[in-house]
Amino acid sequence: MTTTPTIVLHIGYPKTGTSSLQWFLHTHRDSLLRQGVCYPMTGQVDDHAHHKLAFALADNEYERPDPAARTELFSRLTAEIETSGAPLIILSSELFLYRLELIQQSEEFRRLFAGRPLRIICFLRKQTAFLESLYRHFIWDAAMRFTGGPGQFLDKYPFAGDYYQTLASWSGFPGAEVIVPVIYEQAMRGEGCIRRFCRLTGIQTEGLPAEDFDVRRNVTVAPTLLTEMMRMANGESHLDRDQLITLAEKAKTFAGSLGQLPLPTRLFTPELIDRIESMYAASNRRLADEFVREPLDGAWFREDA
Repeated sequence: MTTTPTIVLHIGYPKTGTSSLQWFLHTHRDSLLRQGVCYPMTGQVDDHAHHKLAFALADNEYERPDPAARTELFSRLTAEIETSGAPLIILSSELFLYRLELIQQSEEFRRLFAGRPLRIICFLRKQTAFLESLYRHFIWDAAMRFTGGPGQFLDKYPFAGDYYQTLASWSGFPGAEVIVPVIYEQAMRGEGCIRRFCRLTGIQTEGLPAEDFDVRRNVTVAPTLLTEMMRMANGESHLDRDQLITLAEKAKTFAGSLGQLPLPTRLFTPELIDRIESMYAASNRRLADEFVREPLDGAWFREDA
């Protein structure tokens, strides 16, 4: 008798070890498949996230999806899932996070989820650390080209740190009981994010290389002064995307030559950090009560608790 597979949708957040986890799942996909876990090749991009599935939903800064190509992509995904015979399917892309409405409207996702149990795993990181990392990313990403200061970033993207509202929206889709929130700092203080994910999904880790659980992918933090240089360069409209990418590469090379110079490390001032903590205090209390189901005792996001 064929067992209906469960689909685990890993939706992020970004900046919570997603690239490392996706690398791990892809690198060990054959071993995982022998355990009955399928991490499909279909829909992966170069860094092994299933971003193609997210990109296929609507026009975006990276692709303009073709309806026929989208249908063919999901047909290949379904065939790979069915051929695998695995009782557990893992799809991972932090781009799913803010594409809930598109996923709900998608006929392809509706067919993919039909009759299959669904679990949603979401890692949550202290908002001050997460938002500063996201702000840096928006500056260095040639598609985003963010030019504003940190305060303008918070004004434009206040929803980015509102974890409760995001999970509440997702709970209206499959139901709150299938959502599994994970506090990033708690996982890092314990067994690590990759092992935590494996434990939550029932992946057996014995026999897998121990060093692969500690791998860190796509973790680069350019000096603050260079990030400020890139932010100013983003405002030079005469620079096209390729020129901006070249500039970013040169800047990163330069950053590597700075050695141990005592350059600034933080973009967010203490006043801005206080503002962030105040902005999301109420959201975090509701998150504690309705999703994490742990008291918001101040130790959630502490790296040294």
